[in-house]
Amino acid sequence: MTKQFRMGVCQMASEVADMDANFERTRDAVLKAKELGIQVLLFPELGLSGYKVGDRFHEVALRLDSPIMNELRALSQDVAIVQGFVEETSDLQFFNSSVYLSQGEIRHVHRKIYPPNYGIFDERRYFGAGVEVRAFDTRHGRMAMLICGDCWHLSLPYLAAHDGADVLLILAASPDEGLGPTNSCRAAWERMTQSYALTLSCFVGFSNHAGYHGGLHFWGGSHIIGPDGNIMNQANIGAPDLIYSDVDMTQLRTQRMILPFRRDDSLGYTIEAGKRILRNKFKRRDHFVAETS
Repeated sequence: MTKQFRMGVCQMASEVADMDANFERTRDAVLKAKELGIQVLLFPELGLSGYKVGDRFHEVALRLDSPIMNELRALSQDVAIVQGFVEETSDLQFFNSSVYLSQGEIRHVHRKIYPPNYGIFDERRYFGAGVEVRAFDTRHGRMAMLICGDCWHLSLPYLAAHDGADVLLILAASPDEGLGPTNSCRAAWERMTQSYALTLSCFVGFSNHAGYHGGLHFWGGSHIIGPDGNIMNQANIGAPDLIYSDVDMTQLRTQRMILPFRRDDSLGYTIEAGKRILRNKFKRRDHFVAETS
């Protein structure tokens, strides 16, 4: 693991279902990142397809051995790429996925575990749900990927940290309207990612779409956060941007000495308490069924 690396975040304005245009933007961003000395470049959720693909999801789906994915492999020789895409598996299932490519190889794929089906979102109509979150080793440290709705379920960042992730890479498609009329998506995401960084003692990279896209306005505001919970760099609001920060992994040691939350948290207790709560839920359900039958 390197002690220091430069993380970049590309805040895209993807074109819906225009794979060629989105790949060109990805390639241009990677080439720019190389000039800037960026070593890991994070893109938004479904950056290759655009977010609101709807019934066209099968038209933009990629297998891991597809020509576009092979071109991304070639691009990743000097800059590790974290990009979102519609994945088609060999058994003909479709997922909202993210891929980590480095040195010409696919190192990890994450399938969104909680595709939403409420409010303005209808992903569950088109995509299957992933079944696991897993940290993975890179030459820059141990990382984990999460996709937008995954982060609204506290268990997933928590489990990623317990699996050893020192860097959380979050791919998002967050529009202004995402939380209804009384909540600011931007404020909510900033509070949430800063809280994860601080309480899990890790770096967080967050990449969002920007501008109008598929009838929605995406607020942008992508950012990189240090393990002390402070924002290290932040992108424009509502417009495409490319930002970066130098990530010093030795800060993790300092932060975990000051605030040993990660050391003191008991995964074993969480598991046992979860089992008890689940058993009680089943008992209450069975009791209700018996009373009403």
